[in-house]
Amino acid sequence: MQNELRNKIIRLFYNKLAKNRGTYIMREDWDNLVILDGCRFDVFEKLNYLDGKLEHRISRGSCTNEFLRENFKGRKFNDTIYITANPLINYHVAESFYEIISVWKDGWHREYGTVLPETMVKFSLRVIKEHPNKRLIIHFMQPHYPYIGEESRKKIGSHEGILSIYLFQEKRSKRKHEHKEQLVWNLLKNKKIDEQTVWEAYEENLKIVLKYTKELTNIFKGKTVITSDHGNLFGKRLFPFFTKEYGHPCKVHTKDLIKIPWLIYEKGKRRKIKKSRFKHKEKLPEKEKKDIKKKLESLGYID
Repeated sequence: MQNELRNKIIRLFYNKLAKNRGTYIMREDWDNLVILDGCRFDVFEKLNYLDGKLEHRISRGSCTNEFLRENFKGRKFNDTIYITANPLINYHVAESFYEIISVWKDGWHREYGTVLPETMVKFSLRVIKEHPNKRLIIHFMQPHYPYIGEESRKKIGSHEGILSIYLFQEKRSKRKHEHKEQLVWNLLKNKKIDEQTVWEAYEENLKIVLKYTKELTNIFKGKTVITSDHGNLFGKRLFPFFTKEYGHPCKVHTKDLIKIPWLIYEKGKRRKIKKSRFKHKEKLPEKEKKDIKKKLESLGYID
């Protein structure tokens, strides 16, 4: 109860007392938007080798849920196709786009507990070919946990191992629903993993997804932007309690969470974007809710 009150006060301070001045990404000028989930600006700036002009933007959310609701909820974008590895898009804004390509449905990797970036490229290439006159949003899951790099898996362990340990501990805990930290952040907070190891795993994930992002930028025509939905906290002390915080809690609009990369790259002629009637309304079938919940747990969204 004490932690819940503390979290509410922190959210009040960072969200309610300051106006949300984040960028509405659909109002920005681009043909292709690549979202790297949970990518901090400073880490992107350090590791990026892709061509283009690097700027930054302020996200409208410090977590994916908030980012989606602020940018897309209740709006219609019938000139845009959203290709996603993250099930939250289907959960929150399924009816906002001309079409949603749910790669997490057919391209899920059970061993890694996520959608691998090479799978995202495979699905995206088909959409690029079939829909030359639509704006495209490609939402990779990396550098967000689970960590898929070889070194990460050696040091931290397999995703399945971490998930089973976490769920076992939560099941035994009397305060089961008090904390909603993601898996690896919970382990870091409780000093089961050291901070340097998590930083290295996070950076390795970003290096991997940048490789596949480059494949897309080599193919894209028009104006491409590479960005993120939010950042991550690695034990930063937040005012007013100065306790260490981890992961990306919603409605905590601190710089480490809402300052996101905005890499602009142009190649060839701009594509002519066309609006059209919605292909279909992808309402979430009841039978898929359990599947979404399981996949969200795998990605660290523990209720």
